[in-house]
Amino acid sequence: MTGKMKLYIGLLVLGLLVLIHGSSCTSGTSTTSPGKIAFVSIRDGIPQIYVMETDGNNQTRLIRSGKEERYPS
Repeated sequence: MTGKMKLYIGLLVLGLLVLIHGSSCTSGTSTTSPGKIAFVSIRDGIPQIYVMETDGNNQTRLIRSGKEERYPS
């Protein structure tokens, strides 16, 4: 397994953990948004950081730098 593949699998697992944790931390009386998930995608040919709603909607690229962007926090 290559280093890039390990990185992408790790980021996928991290994103899933954030999704699971976010859905378990909501209170019954809260009216606030459960938050967003930051993730890396190579859909444009190079790694870029995106955010999306916890239900997968509204995927938005954060930066258009033209260089590799990784490690969202």
